[in-house]
Amino acid sequence: MQNPSPAAIAVLVLELAPAVLFGLADERVRQAFSRWPSSIRTALPVLCALPYVLISCSYQMFSWKWCALYAALPVAIAWLLGRAAIADPEQRGNWRDAIILLTVGLAVDLRWFERAWPNGLTSLGKLLLVDAALYGFVVIRQLNGTGLTFISVGATGKPVARTGYFSPLVLAGGLALGFLHPHGNPLRLSMIPT
Repeated sequence: MQNPSPAAIAVLVLELAPAVLFGLADERVRQAFSRWPSSIRTALPVLCALPYVLISCSYQMFSWKWCALYAALPVAIAWLLGRAAIADPEQRGNWRDAIILLTVGLAVDLRWFERAWPNGLTSLGKLLLVDAALYGFVVIRQLNGTGLTFISVGATGKPVARTGYFSPLVLAGGLALGFLHPHGNPLRLSMIPT
């Protein structure tokens, strides 16, 4: 496999930023966004098209069709989840929540949009969809108790990293289900991007 391009690295950092931001400060992020007008919060996910534009232009495979999809789908997610927040203030679950989860899950699992991305970078498209759903559920829908946090407070009142306890379960489950596959490639220092 060839070394990732600077555009691919930039897009990866850009796409990981929402998860890190929500993981470290989701309540503060929610409060900050809640001060913005609803129309801006709903339209903001149009920026999800930016990673597609950066990658597709740098690999000379830009398509207006895919650009429109990556601009419109995240906005549609935000709009639907905004309607769900109004219709279901108790947060018991709404058909709109199910539609979003089903659509994003199937798109990722069935690889509906992989043709939009260069070989080897299709995971960036999947991460983009996850970011759109994450934004919709955390910022727009403002679901409580989503469990999106990197740090928790233990019984002693001291911070405890949750991922340390959760990671082995996820890895074991992923291997058992065949979602994760071990690779026989030996690790080499040359694999680290410079």
